[in-house]
Amino acid sequence: MLQFTLSAKHAKNLVKALENINEDTVFRFDRDGLSVSVSDTFRNRLLEIHLPADFFSAYSCESSVDLGIIISRLREVTKTLKAKDEVTGSFDQEVPNFLILSANGIRRRVRLVNTNLLKSPPPMIYDDFIYTVELPSSALSDFMKAASTFHTLEVSVVPDSFTITSQEGEEEVSMQFTGEDVALSLEMSDSLTTHGIADLTKGLSTITDTVTIRGGLTIPISFGWSWGASSQLTCYVTRWE
Repeated sequence: MLQFTLSAKHAKNLVKALENINEDTVFRFDRDGLSVSVSDTFRNRLLEIHLPADFFSAYSCESSVDLGIIISRLREVTKTLKAKDEVTGSFDQEVPNFLILSANGIRRRVRLVNTNLLKSPPPMIYDDFIYTVELPSSALSDFMKAASTFHTLEVSVVPDSFTITSQEGEEEVSMQFTGEDVALSLEMSDSLTTHGIADLTKGLSTITDTVTIRGGLTIPISFGWSWGASSQLTCYVTRWE
């Protein structure tokens, strides 16, 4: 038996984060909380989410269970929520085809998808990041808004600065941070990589507070952030060749 209660804010953020990546995914609930790993069709961006049990207002899960979720069916519930609302969910293995969601006096039976039809991407494990940067999420969000009409973003890291640039023809948008402005660690040589603006905008739709960025010359760039209470979100965006 699975039972949980989640605030409106976090429920809306969860749906927003996922629907910007793909239309369906597998929710894995266990005694530790909820874990989700989802990628877009072309594997250009991958989002990993872990919401621990204490992130929820109430949480109980007797044994591990995987639920195949169509994200739009969750949005039908979360779009009705107001700031102080909560959504309560339950799943009984005796009725394996439905997740029951309740909010604002409305009870909805959400039909689940056979998890065998959904492919969860493997976890992204890298140990060859050559730099780590911690930036305020507001700065990164502002840059992506300013560069929204461009197609690519270049990330340049040298020992004393971190620079992001979007350029098309003679037009350019850039932002530079020095080691005095942000926490910057470069372990090897300089790094310059290119990534798609659309992949970044969709993958980072729910960033907040501080974002930890890690990358290297031959691996995806990684963005990590938290919604609080030990929650952890990590988005990987591949390089443009």
